[in-house]
Amino acid sequence: MQRIILILFTITAISFASLLGYLNHANETKLYPLPYKITEGTYPTDNIAETADILIIGDQFGIEFNSLVQNMIENLSVNLQNPLSVYNLSVENEGIHRTLKKISQMKKLPPIIIYAGGSSEFAEELYPKDLKKFKVNFNIFKNDYIQTAVMLFPILSRFVYIPDKVIQLDQKIKAATKRDDRSFQVIAESTFYFYREQFMDLIDHIIDKGSTPIVITRPINYELDVKAVCDNAVTDNITIEQVEISKLIEKNKIKEAYNKALLLDGISVGNARTKYLLGMTQIAQGKLNMAKKNLLLAKALDCRPEGAHPVINQIQRDIIRERALENVDFDKMVNNNLGKNELFIDNHSPQFIYWEKLEKEMTNKIRRILDL
Repeated sequence: MQRIILILFTITAISFASLLGYLNHANETKLYPLPYKITEGTYPTDNIAETADILIIGDQFGIEFNSLVQNMIENLSVNLQNPLSVYNLSVENEGIHRTLKKISQMKKLPPIIIYAGGSSEFAEELYPKDLKKFKVNFNIFKNDYIQTAVMLFPILSRFVYIPDKVIQLDQKIKAATKRDDRSFQVIAESTFYFYREQFMDLIDHIIDKGSTPIVITRPINYELDVKAVCDNAVTDNITIEQVEISKLIEKNKIKEAYNKALLLDGISVGNARTKYLLGMTQIAQGKLNMAKKNLLLAKALDCRPEGAHPVINQIQRDIIRERALENVDFDKMVNNNLGKNELFIDNHSPQFIYWEKLEKEMTNKIRRILDL
């Protein structure tokens, strides 16, 4: 009997050791079970960026910020022998994973880093077609005990996650493909989760390098219709009602449209378009606080989000508050006037008057930080 037990124990030990060996070989050491990896050498050190006084990082929002740079330099450099130098590393559709990689590759950082990003987190194809293994690893990572253990001893990541396909990323940003709603909801949850982690890593790295981060929260055009309603929140009857409400709004029968939208909102739980229609009828009636709440929910529930996202913006606000960071909440600056004025010149870019306000606030903030 003892011999049988010994044999079984030996077989189990060998199998366990083989499993550990396989996991050690198949997995890489990593803090997060991300399904993608930026290939080494993709972002070489940029010497010009390192020697600038101010560095701008982010996505298309950071590129738009270029329009303010010249006036800012002129105003900030009035009493200086040499004008301040500003360098922009922003790239269209660049997610925070790429921005973090760029910054982490730099040997030194400029005194001020302006982060103008967060509106492209769903723009790139980052996830494998089959999400089953990723879902398992993501759920493992969300366990507080496992997450803490991996953060303390990163080598453990080789043994707690199941091997999964990792997409290799180069400089070319491949546009995200359309997913079914169930897959998208998994991707959305993980995107928000990992954005928070990577945003904190970005801030920590900037501060550890002796630089001052300034975060600009991008405005959301809440009056822009939602792109798609998730399948699990829609029925034929709901869609018919929404069409009728839209027609009433077009005919300027706002009160009737509002009453129908209010009733529909009570039965169409989680439907982004219902929230949008209700919010628009509330704007038309001057019920601005209620309108803001419903239009924000509409954007948050959109199953095909585009541009700045309310969840991403709130993550920024939470960390800004927790870490007492320098920031300009451009979104609040613009949307404090929701329902009062025409806020945007196109789908995503605010009116020029708001850019002027942003420029003045950023100039004063930089002047104070650099003691000019």
